[in-house]
Amino acid sequence: MITAHTLAESATPIESRRRWQHSQFFRTRRRARRQRKAFVGIAVMTVTVVASAASASYIVKAGDTLSNIAQKTGVSVVQLTKLNKLSNPDFIDIGQVLATEANGGQSSGSTSTSTPTTTTGPSTSERTYTIKSGDNLYRISAKYGVSIGSIVKLNNISSADGIDVGQVLRIPAAPASAGTTTSHVHPDLNAYPDRLVLVPIFEKWAARNGIPADLLKAMCFQESGWRANATSPSGAYGVCQIMPYEARWLARDVIGVPTLDRANAEDNIRMGARYLRILLEETGGDARLALAGYYQGLPSVLQRGMYTDTQEYVRLIIGFRAYFR
Repeated sequence: MITAHTLAESATPIESRRRWQHSQFFRTRRRARRQRKAFVGIAVMTVTVVASAASASYIVKAGDTLSNIAQKTGVSVVQLTKLNKLSNPDFIDIGQVLATEANGGQSSGSTSTSTPTTTTGPSTSERTYTIKSGDNLYRISAKYGVSIGSIVKLNNISSADGIDVGQVLRIPAAPASAGTTTSHVHPDLNAYPDRLVLVPIFEKWAARNGIPADLLKAMCFQESGWRANATSPSGAYGVCQIMPYEARWLARDVIGVPTLDRANAEDNIRMGARYLRILLEETGGDARLALAGYYQGLPSVLQRGMYTDTQEYVRLIIGFRAYFR
């Protein structure tokens, strides 16, 4: 139960909350934020088109949509959707390999490439995996319990070549001991010390706002991958992807510190934590509704329900929470 008198941050004035509830820009939050294409998961590397004539695939990079991929590859959106069996063409993952030819660069009907193979030796030894259409580094790393960074390093993957359908990846051995990774974070973050230093900042502002730290961490993992300089096409910035008008409102009217700067990682997390707290207060502590409100805008959620993309956003964050407990 969130109670104002138990929190270090000052209570949100009733008049400010009313202004927030009826403000037009909060009603249209989803319209602005949904422009962040390929938002699913963490953007751990920049990927580019595999442009050679021999290649029959395209690797999704930050900002991509099926429409612009269709323009780049000369394959229609309908064809791309069919070839890759996309249940929702609005959701593609950064690092996902999309087939751009009927055979996807492989023999028709072949399923052998989708089966991971292992080298001889104990289960902790290095293995191999052959990439199939629809794969991305996140899914492969999760399958084997290793970090994306370790796969990238072992295979010398760079922004110039990425991964391709039919490519055989070397999968590193699983960590020999728990001491090789940092606990209570998503394994992909272990390769980024500059992001791991944010852990105590998340915990500090979650505690001061009386909200679950794992919820705040998971939400920001989905929003930015904990990248302090993450910028969306719509202007959202930083770890918590704070919009300019949100920064002004939260800093001046809610927290009462007009000098807070969304370009500063701690200030950004402080504002994001406060905003999440308000949403939890308004929804009676319902984490799913609060997350939906962060993405779609709470008035819209309460009036129209969660849109399909909002449901997916919420589902992913709820799944990520387990990593941060």
